[in-house]
Order: sequence, then C-alpha cells, then structure tokens
Amino acid sequence: MGGLTVWDARTWTKQWTIGPIPSQTLTSLAFSPNSGQLATALNDIGAFCEVWDVITKKRTHQFAGHASTISALQFSPDSSLLASASADATIRLWDMGVADSLRKDSVATSVAVSPLGTSFVIRSSNGTVEVWTVESDQLAWTSRISGESSQGMAISPDDKFLALYTTRNAGVCIFDLQSGQLYAVLKSNARNSVHHVSFRSDSRQVVFVNDRREAELWDVGRRIRMWKSDLRSGIRSAHRIAFSPQYDLLVWSGYSKYGLLDAISGESTITWPSYNERTPALAWSADGLRLLTGDSEMGGKVRVWDMSPAQSTEQAHPFEYNTNHRATFCSFFDGHRYILTDHGLFPIPPQHRPTCAANECVPPSLETFFRLRDDGWIWLVGRRIGERRVCWLPPAYRRVELTLNENIAISRDKIMLVTDSRRVVFLNLKKWLENAYPGS
Repeated sequence: MGGLTVWDARTWTKQWTIGPIPSQTLTSLAFSPNSGQLATALNDIGAFCEVWDVITKKRTHQFAGHASTISALQFSPDSSLLASASADATIRLWDMGVADSLRKDSVATSVAVSPLGTSFVIRSSNGTVEVWTVESDQLAWTSRISGESSQGMAISPDDKFLALYTTRNAGVCIFDLQSGQLYAVLKSNARNSVHHVSFRSDSRQVVFVNDRREAELWDVGRRIRMWKSDLRSGIRSAHRIAFSPQYDLLVWSGYSKYGLLDAISGESTITWPSYNERTPALAWSADGLRLLTGDSEMGGKVRVWDMSPAQSTEQAHPFEYNTNHRATFCSFFDGHRYILTDHGLFPIPPQHRPTCAANECVPPSLETFFRLRDDGWIWLVGRRIGERRVCWLPPAYRRVELTLNENIAISRDKIMLVTDSRRVVFLNLKKWLENAYPGS
C-alpha cells in the first residue's frame, strides 16, 4: 500500500500525499494547464477518475463509468473538461462544472416536452415553471405558483395548455402554453392534492384524480365541473387517468386495479385487476379497442388489453409483453404494429394488434427516437435503422431511475433531463443526426 506524492518542482520539496493507494491501481495522472487541479485514474474496484484541488488538497470530483482500465487523462485548455481514454475503446469527456448548480435559490424537480415537440417545460422546487422553445432554445416565459412546491404538470395533446398542480393545494392552474397567460384556475374537490391531470385531445375537457380517490371532469372553456366519480371501491389510491380517442370513456389505474368510466355521466362501467401495484403509463389505440399499460418494475411488462369485450361483458383480456425494462411510458407506433416505450421498440404479434393497425404491405415508419437507457447510453431507435448507440452519459448527468416526462424529456433531436443533484442538463444532438444521416 503506497501513495501519490505531490512535489514543488521549483524547490523540490514535498507538498502533500494522496493515499494510501493500493499498489498498481494508479494507471494515469494529469495536471490542469494552470496546475490548480490534479486528475488521477485508478483501477481498484472498477475504473474511475478523481480530481484534486492542489491548493486545498481536497478531492473535488470523482467520475466513474469506464468498463476497463483508464490509460490516459488530459484536461482541456480552459480546464472545463477532463478527457479519459480507456482500454474499453472509448474516450469520455467529463464536465468539471457538473457539481455547480445553475440555480442558486432553487433546484429543478422535473422536466417535460410538449406532445407536439414545440416546448420544454422545467419545474423547480420554489414553484417556478420555465417554458423553453425547442426550435430556438430560447426561454419563452416563466411563472411561479407563490409558496407552492413539488407541483405536477400536464400538457394538452395539441400543445395549447399547460396544467400545474401541487401536493399542497387542491387547485389546478391552466396556462396558455405559448403565451404564458393564466387561462383558468379550477378548484378540485381534493382534500389536499391532485394526483394526476389529463386533457382531452381537443383540450376542451380535463380530468383529475385526487387524494379522495375521486375522478373529476371539467369543461376548460366554461371553468365548470361536469361531474365527480367515486373510485374508492377496493383501491388504496388512484394514480392515472386517460380519455379514449372517441371521448366516450375514461380509463383509470389505481392500486392493483383498473377501471372504466362513462365520460358523459361519470358512472363506473367495469373494474378489473391490474397485476401490479402501480401503473405509470396508459395509452389507447386510435380505434379505442386496445389499451396499453406499462409496468415501472424492472420486469417491464407491457400489456395490450382487448377492450371490445370489456365494455359489454366486464372482462378485459391482456396480451403480455415482457420488455425486461421499466416501462414508465408506452404508446402505439408504426401504424399500431409496434409498441414504443422509454427503452425502445417492441413488435405486437398480428393477432393482438387493433383493427386499425396497418397491414404488412405498408412500409415501416421512418421516424426515429432517442432513448436514454439504464446503462447510461443514449440510443437512436427506429423501424428502418434498428438500434444505434449514440453517446454515454456519466452518472452525474442522469437519475438512477429515469421516468420519461418526469426527469427526462426527449424531442426529435434534443434531450433535457434532471440529475440526482437536481441540475438541468441539456443535450443538442441535431449535429450528430445531420452527420449520421445527411439530408434527413
């Protein structure tokens, strides 16, 4: 067991020692251009880098992620980046400013991208919400719910409205997404908080589930509640709710249970077991005859429910697809022939596709998606290209558990996410796409 000793080269006097360091674990080192920082690479329990402040003699950063021994280190000329080369055949760039927060008075709690991809939304711990234009990367507007924190948000499918709700207030504030003007304040029947908000696709109605285990349907334009429905029968809480494409039904998920409500009257039509405690994702097929549900556990089961008999015989029949990855988001894709999740694409067997699915004569979709997976790699996925690895993000840039449109938001060529230190990280991959697929 030894150590790394730092000497003053002018006087040749010993300054300080880093250690103890196990023998043969130090594989590389480098000083920053101004000699204010020292980076070391070690191969002890995995390969990792450490950065030390030469003046204070304290460690300021630790970066891990290489799969094999680190053979070389180099600071950028301005000391803002550290490059590491490894025997795993990768070179990784580490942001030396990653520990610094961009917001001194608050931290980011979640991010989302609007359904049509026009806006990124950031919410913060002090109740502030920021809306950024995706195309120009410019701040469009900002607002704040005074004295409130930990708010949820929902964006209407047509990018018209943004709904903000909190865990300590029963009201839902609806803003015009483009202008930032407050459009309506809807006072829920909740005891303390609203759990989830979902818009109808034309933005004319919005539905809540609250802490009383009730569903409430509101007319957005008239600011009036149409009905409220009691969901308490046999469930501990209600988590999600979503309109059917025909606006005639609402599906809700609760603790180990699903249910359907008549969207006109609010009356319950059927309930059935969900096979898991929480369902973070609900998605209808375009014809309203199939329902997708996702599973946030590591097994990642996505189920395709046949809803046609459920509406008349009180039975729902699932086809179960084990993705082996958490499914906090799911939707139909490629003419209802595939399922898109926050991990990637999965084919639906023909016998389980909805009647509105495209036949095999229709060419596959050209659309591609970025996906950040649990191993830290960003992948580009699509029917035509398959899967292509793009870049790797260090742990400091991402959450341990990723939830699409909660702590990570993805547009066509940009990614915004909230790290475990509540820092907002923004990645623009437009140039990469242009180089990888010229003319696209």
